[in-house]
Amino acid sequence: MALTDLFVRRVKFQGSPTGERYGDGRALYLLVKAANKYWRMNYRFAGKQKTLAIGIYPEVPLAIAREGCTEAHKLLRQGIDPNPSKSELPPRLRTTTRTPFPRQIDRGMLSWLNAAIGKG
Repeated sequence: MALTDLFVRRVKFQGSPTGERYGDGRALYLLVKAANKYWRMNYRFAGKQKTLAIGIYPEVPLAIAREGCTEAHKLLRQGIDPNPSKSELPPRLRTTTRTPFPRQIDRGMLSWLNAAIGKG
């Protein structure tokens, strides 16, 4: 079942130590923990299970999270890992951030982000 903006706004942490997962389809899900609500996407690359951190709600709303998931699927179809390891990144991008957007700028993700927030 696809998530709705109303559900995402109203869902509350239920007390599970690992948080609750609410799936949106196509591997995108909302992870609700005590501190925040996190957008995540599970995928396989090179035979390994990986998780892409898309952002934190409400900084990244449902529509932008879905666009990020779609863009990650496009990269996967091209054989590109949407969440490269730090060793694969240029030194200027090897920083610790709350979301992976700065790491994905070199992977062509900046265009959809700018379009989504109305700057493109």
